[in-house]
Amino acid sequence: MNIKFKNILFLIISVILLLIFLTISFNGTKSQPDKVLAEDINNFGVINGGYEGFYLFDLNTNEIIKKISTGNYINKIELHEKLIYLTDSEGLKIYSITDDFEIELVNTFKTYGESLSLVKNDKYIYLADGNNGIVIFELDKDIFIRFLHHIKIDGIVIDLIKKDDYIFALGPKFGLKVYEIVDNGLKEITSYNSLISPSKIYTNENTLFIKDDILGLLAFDIQSIINNINFKSLYKLNFQIGDLSPISRDIFYFTDSEGLKKYDAGNIELIHSDNLLRANINYKNERIYISKKEKGFEIFDLKKEKIIYEHNVLSYINNFNINEEGIYVEDSGVIHFFDRKYNLKWSKEIEGKVLKVDDGLIVYKGDSVSVIKNENISTKNFGIPIYKTVNDNEKIWILSEKSIISFDEEKVILNGFYTDIMTYNGETYVTDQNYMYKMDPLTKNLKKIFYSANEIKSIEAYKGNIFIMTEYGIQYLDKEYNPTKFFSYSYYPDNYVFENGIFYMTIQNKVILLNTQINNLFSEYEFKIPIVDIDIFKGEVYISHSSYGIERFKINDNLELELIDSFQIFNANNFYLQKK
Repeated sequence: MNIKFKNILFLIISVILLLIFLTISFNGTKSQPDKVLAEDINNFGVINGGYEGFYLFDLNTNEIIKKISTGNYINKIELHEKLIYLTDSEGLKIYSITDDFEIELVNTFKTYGESLSLVKNDKYIYLADGNNGIVIFELDKDIFIRFLHHIKIDGIVIDLIKKDDYIFALGPKFGLKVYEIVDNGLKEITSYNSLISPSKIYTNENTLFIKDDILGLLAFDIQSIINNINFKSLYKLNFQIGDLSPISRDIFYFTDSEGLKKYDAGNIELIHSDNLLRANINYKNERIYISKKEKGFEIFDLKKEKIIYEHNVLSYINNFNINEEGIYVEDSGVIHFFDRKYNLKWSKEIEGKVLKVDDGLIVYKGDSVSVIKNENISTKNFGIPIYKTVNDNEKIWILSEKSIISFDEEKVILNGFYTDIMTYNGETYVTDQNYMYKMDPLTKNLKKIFYSANEIKSIEAYKGNIFIMTEYGIQYLDKEYNPTKFFSYSYYPDNYVFENGIFYMTIQNKVILLNTQINNLFSEYEFKIPIVDIDIFKGEVYISHSSYGIERFKINDNLELELIDSFQIFNANNFYLQKK
């Protein structure tokens, strides 16, 4: 009896504890909301970074919370709730934003054109596909797409915009075409071809704005267009505009070379000074979001009348040098130094042509030369215009049109115009446009040892061989200065590095790798965008692109490159808010 009572009591206590646990669990789960809720999804925007991809931006905290690369240049983005629709150079892509801020690619479609713009409604996606016209997709559950057909147009479709049940298409040849949205397609209702160089269209309420790079800004009444009454412009503004964000028919914000301005029924007010001719803007809640391309991203608060947020990493990467401590980067007159994890450590303003030296950079302009190592800058003036500087086995030579000067000793070592100087195996070699000489360092006498019919640009040496870089190729010389081989190229390299017998060269958007020790083993790689500079560090190849960043590659014995990672600078081509 006592044992039975204990069993019943244990059972009751167990049930009570289970109920308490379930209640706590249920309430705990219920009290944890999604990080991105339907009611606050409007607090996010998307920055179009072009080649870099796109960035998810929190409007409350003013911070970038996620970056995604599509692998191609992005042209246009639309943000609908938790879905991102975009066009890049491949076609259409759809991404979803999950509750924990992850961004996932959920659908893609490769088109045959250039995929320059898109608009979406509940049933269809309309894509401006360049010369391929307008491509129409049927949309199911917001992410599943089915190609329906495309509308051929005589000319390139560069922009699309939707207003109610109508699609407006813009192009430089046909001007403006207006379509009514019908089941499974579009019905053209009118057109307007009195444009010269149209570039973008905007709508607000009942007004259509067309930006023409020659005519200026034209405003039209949308209802009059739809009803096919007339295409008479409401007004025309004959001044250059970078971009605009309309508030109403007679009020909009716009950018030009002077800054951010407000147009109000004929009155123009400058509210922020800056060169914003290439910038794009977007207005929301008394704030202007300014996308300045390679110059970064800013937010201007209209009530506070000032910039309240700005973000940029670098504007350009023009030249760079990598060492044990980090990376020197030259960015439009400013030298930045980043540590090995790409954290900015310091910046210094200095202008001129940049050359790599051991553990630093040389900057020369006019008659002055500055050597930058760590944060130290050593500047010397030589009183004559400088043609070139040469980093030669820890020595720095200054080449002018009249002489070669030692940077450290600040004295002339050889009079005359020369294109390069090199010390190798105890000998000093100099070149002019057609001859290579051996120089006696004491008497300064020159001995001609090789003639080149092609103009000589520079010289290198490795394992007893000398390599003469000319305007049309590389001439190999043996130890007796006899020509042995010739490697030709179409253009003299924009940049090159020579290390351990291998030339690492760049010409426009190509990288050419040449191993001089293995029977002219060479390889060539073509990139989508131009290459600015190249460097080698610990057997790895670093390649920079002006407004993209630095890519790091492994290289094997066959001169094959394999991407390891990249340091991307920040670009803001445009900013997109939730579509209503």
